[in-house]
Amino acid sequence: MSDYDKETICREVTVILHGAATTKFTEHIQTALRVNVLGVQNILQLAKKCLVLRSFVHISTAYVNFPQKNAGIVQEAVYNRT
Repeated sequence: MSDYDKETICREVTVILHGAATTKFTEHIQTALRVNVLGVQNILQLAKKCLVLRSFVHISTAYVNFPQKNAGIVQEAVYNRT
């Protein structure tokens, strides 16, 4: 990214939505680290310089498998927490 582009972003951007990631469970560890960890770190460093930033949204690659009684296959659904 050019210096001009960085300056423009820092001066004008109000919302950052970050969702860049690799979700391959067989990804080489160095690639996964570079994309999923260092990528977030880099965008956060840029966000801290944004003068009019109002919102930073990060879509995580983490997932949750909520334990259910008699669970075999977990269906794609919203489960009540009981």
